[in-house]
Amino acid sequence: MNNIGKAFLLAMLVSAPTQPTAAAELMAVSNGACDHLLRGEIKENDADLFTDAGVTRVCLDSPGGSFLGGKALEDLFMTDGIQTYVRRGDQCHSACALAFLGGSEWGDMRHASRTIEPGAVLGFHAPYLALPHGNHDAEELNQTMTLAMSIAGKIVADGPNLKTSLGFMTGFILAPTRDTKVVSTVHDAVMGGIEIATAYKLPKVGDKEARQACKTLFDRYADAFADAVTATEPSFDVSPSGDFAKAQSGTTQVDGEVWKTVATENSDETPWQSASCAFSSNVDHWGYREALLWSNDARSPLELKSANRQVRLRIPDWYFLPGDTPISNL
Repeated sequence: MNNIGKAFLLAMLVSAPTQPTAAAELMAVSNGACDHLLRGEIKENDADLFTDAGVTRVCLDSPGGSFLGGKALEDLFMTDGIQTYVRRGDQCHSACALAFLGGSEWGDMRHASRTIEPGAVLGFHAPYLALPHGNHDAEELNQTMTLAMSIAGKIVADGPNLKTSLGFMTGFILAPTRDTKVVSTVHDAVMGGIEIATAYKLPKVGDKEARQACKTLFDRYADAFADAVTATEPSFDVSPSGDFAKAQSGTTQVDGEVWKTVATENSDETPWQSASCAFSSNVDHWGYREALLWSNDARSPLELKSANRQVRLRIPDWYFLPGDTPISNL
């Protein structure tokens, strides 16, 4: 095998665990969370394990493995609508974490469906190439760099399908480290579009809770509000201070109901749009309540009817917690 061939072989194993582990196995389980469990080191062709297996929700417990294998599992989970789950006490690193992000279910369209329990460990890092010890010429190093960039490019190109924030892409999926970066806080989970299996319930949405949730939501979705010409985005602050940003609160009529509303009014002397959120007091059967985000120009009233853009979605109650709340505490 020539040097380039060796580099390519290593590229397939860039996410492999440092210690030898058993090859992945897919087994049927009946634990309430999943119908199947994938456990062990991920190999390049592990997507074949799912052929005719009838998997709808898979639990993952793996130290990592082949990047190509993890990418193939991610694609399979998105295409076939297989939900992913990491249980308390289990770990999913590297290539496993990439596969985890493919968790999906189909309805009117494809929806991301990936869940962790408090006490689960989910860790990401960028694919990397580990050349063998020895001298390497410029051509080999150039080929290795090109291959590494190609791998990273495949991940970036998949960004819209993964339905994560840009910050999660750069801070976790492409984290430049061989040690995985673990999803550890409520903010991390929201940025990654990851559900947390927790029984946490919010007794009442007050100003404090509403402002925290609005901050988290605009951290996640601000890029969806960017002005096509000026590229300005709305900016929400939990506790704005000074002459250029003011906190506002009140209520908004949405579909004949009164929703709790909070906003940060940014002046036209800042590079930001004003940002507002409204929250329903009603919780549905699945434990979600509706949230509405919208932006206004700095000189405009903070009204939904004059919004530049708006996003409506359903959120669980743990979105109202401070973003630095450890997932392990839930």
